[in-house]
Amino acid sequence: MPTLLGNIQSDNVLRVFNALTALRKIVKVYEFKDKVDRGTLNSVLEVSFPLLQQLMTQIVGLNTIEAAQVMRLCLKIFYSATVYLLPQVSGVDVNLWFQMIADLINKPLPEAEEGLEPAGQPKNPEDRTAWPWWKVKKWATRIMSNFIQRYGNPKHVSEENIPFATYFKNHTSLMFIGPVMNNLLLRSQGKFVTDHVFRESLSYLVAAAEMSPTYKVIKPHLPFLITEVIFPCLCLSNEDLESFESDPNEFIRKVYDPLQDWISATNAATNLLQMLARYRKADTMPIVLPFLQQLLVEYNSLPVEQRNYVKKDGVMTALSALVKVSSVSEQPAADGRRQGATGEERPTREWRRRQTDRQPSASR
Repeated sequence: MPTLLGNIQSDNVLRVFNALTALRKIVKVYEFKDKVDRGTLNSVLEVSFPLLQQLMTQIVGLNTIEAAQVMRLCLKIFYSATVYLLPQVSGVDVNLWFQMIADLINKPLPEAEEGLEPAGQPKNPEDRTAWPWWKVKKWATRIMSNFIQRYGNPKHVSEENIPFATYFKNHTSLMFIGPVMNNLLLRSQGKFVTDHVFRESLSYLVAAAEMSPTYKVIKPHLPFLITEVIFPCLCLSNEDLESFESDPNEFIRKVYDPLQDWISATNAATNLLQMLARYRKADTMPIVLPFLQQLLVEYNSLPVEQRNYVKKDGVMTALSALVKVSSVSEQPAADGRRQGATGEERPTREWRRRQTDRQPSASR
């Protein structure tokens, strides 16, 4: 361990990278261990976290690929150490960590032709997803989403974590709203944002919309979220249409693939719509229902050959999600808590299954 810690403080980037890789493997062994089995992990984190914190503060403002690779590993270690239980360590400035994570999520990643730093973003979407800077954002948004869902709401945490959850709810959670909204804005404008970053941003809002401090910040942006973020996710994408036409078997496989519940932005958008419709009904319905009605009016007013069937499918999906919420009883559970939005049944898969029973028209 002393050798590993010494290499983390080295001026040699390769030594730092290799030491962080080794530390990540050590921490990952204890990732999902119970509290009684995490003594070794806490001892490792006690001596390594202050070094990681110092390293992050030194390189967070750099724009090199090497800096991105090192920060990615630091974030992966942070995630493994906190994904299941909060570590019992001292000497860690949690506010500093969260501020750096928020800054990384909000960091602009310019196109290659813009000539700005960090430079060298690939053109191909698959290469972009593997680009170290998007990997940094991936792990930063994953940490952000995990913390608000697992530790951010005092109603849903263990008694020992209530003080942390209360502070996170009233203070920390607010610093992520701006970066999240900026990433959603980029996607709505047709700019590149990886599916993982987009999905985790939506998941963060699902949990944030349930809490009063964060919802007050989200509320003015509801028209944008509903019409420009959620609704486009509920529509069939060009990839869906191409898959249906060229490889129906693959389309059906995805429809029934349970993994899609975790990796699909459509499901994340559906969860957000259902959360807003259930817990923020007075603010949400006056926006979403007239919007959907207007789309149907426009659809019916056009000649058959000019109708946009993709948008109509999106409207049907949105209405299906809303009906699902209105038909679910809101009786409290035995412990007095109401079921969270992330526990809702998802109508999207059911809707997609129905799509396989009917051939899309030529205009689609």
